[in-house]
Amino acid sequence: MPTPSTQPVESKAQEPGLIDLGRIARIIRRRWLVICVAFIVVGAVTAIAYRTAEPKYTASAQVALDRRNPELAAQNEGTRQLTTDSASVDTEVQAIKSPELARQVVEQLDLGRDPEFAGSWAGTANGADTAMRTLMSSLDISRAGESYAITIAIESPSRAKSAKIVNAVAETYVNGSVQAKEGERSREIKMLGQRLVKLRNDVVSAEAAVANYRASHDLLIVNTDQTASAQELSALNAQLADAKAQQAAAEARLSAARTQVGRGDNGETLGEALNSSVIQSLRSQQAELSSQKAALAERYGYKHPAMAGVDEKLADISAAIDAEVKRIVANLRTEAAVARDRTQSIQQSINSSEGELRSENAASVRLAELQRRAESARGLYQAFLDRYRGAVARQGTDRSSAYIIARALPPTHPTTPNPIVYGILGLMAAFATAIGAVALLQFIEHGLQSSGEVERKLALPTLATVPDIATMPGHRRQRGDGTVPADYLVRYPTSLYAECFRNIRTALKRGARGTDCRVTSVTSALPGEGKTSIAISLARSAAMAGQRVLLIDCDLREHATSRHLAPQSALGLSDVIEGAASLDQAMVQDGLSPAFVLPQPHDGDGQLDLLESDAMAALIRDVRERFDLVVLDCSPVLAVAEAKQAATLADKVLLVVRWNATPTRAVRFAHEQLLRVDAQVAGVVLSRADMRAVARTGDDSQAFYHSYERYYRG
Repeated sequence: MPTPSTQPVESKAQEPGLIDLGRIARIIRRRWLVICVAFIVVGAVTAIAYRTAEPKYTASAQVALDRRNPELAAQNEGTRQLTTDSASVDTEVQAIKSPELARQVVEQLDLGRDPEFAGSWAGTANGADTAMRTLMSSLDISRAGESYAITIAIESPSRAKSAKIVNAVAETYVNGSVQAKEGERSREIKMLGQRLVKLRNDVVSAEAAVANYRASHDLLIVNTDQTASAQELSALNAQLADAKAQQAAAEARLSAARTQVGRGDNGETLGEALNSSVIQSLRSQQAELSSQKAALAERYGYKHPAMAGVDEKLADISAAIDAEVKRIVANLRTEAAVARDRTQSIQQSINSSEGELRSENAASVRLAELQRRAESARGLYQAFLDRYRGAVARQGTDRSSAYIIARALPPTHPTTPNPIVYGILGLMAAFATAIGAVALLQFIEHGLQSSGEVERKLALPTLATVPDIATMPGHRRQRGDGTVPADYLVRYPTSLYAECFRNIRTALKRGARGTDCRVTSVTSALPGEGKTSIAISLARSAAMAGQRVLLIDCDLREHATSRHLAPQSALGLSDVIEGAASLDQAMVQDGLSPAFVLPQPHDGDGQLDLLESDAMAALIRDVRERFDLVVLDCSPVLAVAEAKQAATLADKVLLVVRWNATPTRAVRFAHEQLLRVDAQVAGVVLSRADMRAVARTGDDSQAFYHSYERYYRG
């Protein structure tokens, strides 16, 4: 038996990229009906929803923040208002959305009794709360770009009500700003007044404490900030300095006098003596007597008796001068002693004053603390007093920080339902539905639809895509005539159906690569895939081409070929294998073609091991010599083992796959089992293909059928 190459045919299809646009286009062409239905259904639902939707009207008003923050009465730096900026605008947007403002509007317009806002709670105790929450969720508050304007909008079935609510919200917000400022101002004045009373008491108490402490510790002199001890100490220090100077002068004079006396001076050179009027008088007398003595001595000589009287007088005067000098020295001694005593006395007074001053300094620390407290209390009191005066001056002058730019007018046209919005949403929903439906159909679809898919998923060539004759263009005239596919080939030998089997025969010859491919096994993965019709059609096609053809029914269980071509046959394959009949006795000729058929007897016991017997192998060798083509109609590969046994007897195996029906995994499993027994799989034959769907997908050569259908008849 020839053993052609078992290497799988490599796929020639180009690997798709991340997004296979071509495949998507083919899917759309194939599922166009589903897509159209999805668009029609969704479009109808959208139209119904649009027609039944309740019209609603949107009214809007605009308020703006006053960036100037006008104040009729100036305020101090500590309470200067912040300038309006972007963040403050966003803050005001949130303030308009506040529950408190919504509650005021609900109370003002009595929305707690309105079923639109209160719902089933309208007129009940919970109606106001429900209306407040509904109003908050219905209001659309937004900032107008980067400006300082705020847009307030609401949607309602009533034109007048929508405008009324929006205007009420805007007015409540603007008026509430003034009321809030006035309330804040009143609270500020009240708080400051209460605080001032306490601060005033604190100032009085602090100043009284300072005065009492000063008085109790005698720390201050009137109109001065100096204590009595400090002033006394200052005076004593001045007296001490003077006393020390006088003492030093007296002691100096005394020392000088003692020194002169000690040297034997007669006192004439004594400084104090020079200032004495007594000594000056005595010296005058002494000078006068000395002059008389000199005159007497010159006239009478030194021994004259008159000289003795003059000398005696001079002696008396000298004695008087000495006595006066001694008295002066004694006075100087006394003055020095007095000066020392005075200095010591002043020093003792200073020491005493310093002790008192140290005590007073300790008390001054406490006094300074009390003074600082008093000053702090006065400063705090003054600050609060200034703030209180400013608040009182500004009371009643507060203005709103916002104003209404445009009031809402009753809208003339409804904002919902918007035909453009509904159209866009409907179109998006239609696209989503169509995509979902197509994706679902693609997901639940398990079959193979084209030669490209076969080659990508199985690495096998597709020998032919055999059409379902009911879907071929121009077949409507034969519909209902009861023609089966195998008979259709004989009746219309130039049809597309017949052409597919000529392509299969050509592929089998080309696939043999120079070898004689005489025995072909036809099988499938699962039952009901059209393998018997393919086997009969292949046999008839070859026989009609002038070949000697034998079709052997190797399906030991179903006998599908035998039931169709030889329903009355009493002999068959089992009889030939067992030797009960010869091949010529058992085979019959097809009634519509020159092909011969070796059937299975219907009353046979269906021996399941016939195909792996030596007699079966001998039979195949015999028919290989007698016939140009032997076609084995086998059982499904996954169902029974006979198909794999028959596949080992054939030169080539045709694996029949029903178009868009047989699960890919089943075909893959069947292929793997055939490879395990070294079967030579020639390729895949797609059976019962819907030619209309194939033409839409464009993923097969048959998709171009309309371009060359004039070559076919039938």
